Amino acid sequence: MYGGDANVDEALAAFGLYAEQPIEEEGTECYPDNWQALQLLRAMGTQWRVTERAVVTGLHYESLASVMDLLQIPPAKRPDTFWALREMESEALTVFNKRS
Repeated sequence: MYGGDANVDEALAAFGLYAEQPIEEEGTECYPDNWQALQLLRAMGTQWRVTERAVVTGLHYESLASVMDLLQIPPAKRPDTFWALREMESEALTVFNKRS
């Protein structure tokens, strides 16, 4: 067992890991690894595909590369950011399409 937070941080750093604190903005809490994906999801907010019966089916990926460019997401980070976005999109679809 570690004696305190400094010891835990030091032990994690030895393996290249870091105990990152969540980022909080506007009542939203997000871990730093997911921050770019959250910003991307927000920026894609007008790009949802919706059927004539008001069912949301997903994002328009045609605009994704342009939005990533605007957000200056580096090419090396784009695959991880995309997969994190997909997870957020999946959760959002569950909420959007929940029927009462």
